[in-house]
Amino acid sequence: MLKKLDKQNKNIILKPQENWVFFDETFWKFKRTFELDKWSNLQIFGYLDSKTDYDLEIFIKWNEADLCLNFMIIGNESEEMKAKIQTNIFGNFTKVKVNIVSLVKNWWFIDIDGIIDVWKHLKKVEWNLSQSNIFLGSSWKIRWVPSLMIASDDVKVGHSLTAEKISDEQLFYLRSRWISEDDSVKFILNSYFKKTFEWLEKIDNIFYIGLFKRFSTIF
Repeated sequence: MLKKLDKQNKNIILKPQENWVFFDETFWKFKRTFELDKWSNLQIFGYLDSKTDYDLEIFIKWNEADLCLNFMIIGNESEEMKAKIQTNIFGNFTKVKVNIVSLVKNWWFIDIDGIIDVWKHLKKVEWNLSQSNIFLGSSWKIRWVPSLMIASDDVKVGHSLTAEKISDEQLFYLRSRWISEDDSVKFILNSYFKKTFEWLEKIDNIFYIGLFKRFSTIF
């Protein structure tokens, strides 16, 4: 079941064995918190723009909870976007995945803090943070700080950052199939959108189609 978040949803608590999928589209400075109980499963899809000062904090308080976060950030020219995403883990056998994709135009500043805090003596905790930045202009700035506060030895942690432009090879491949350069760029950007929100498509196809139509008019 998909639930769309708004200003009223500041503090959300998942009960044992609850499974929820949320869509977050925050256009203001705002802090949101989640609490996960045992055997609960939470997925959050975020669609953020450069007006956002986003602050998300999640508390996993009991064992065997799963968390998956998928965010797409759209950056307009000469603007700034800030985000803080923090996961506090107090339960054993916990799995967390955080995936962020940024599409960035000229003179844009991305400032993202990804934080994990793992309580002592926990067992079998997995956490992974990845951020991909695709640049569409000639000048940008990134500040990306993964902060790992880990008090347990039985933890598997990974984080990665990529920064790239759409390559000439990608464009050449598509243009050799009689696709214009503008359409080739849109095709590539659309592929990032679909990869980020592919699971959302399975949950609520009508909502996914509407979101994709909005996205496809940006570039």
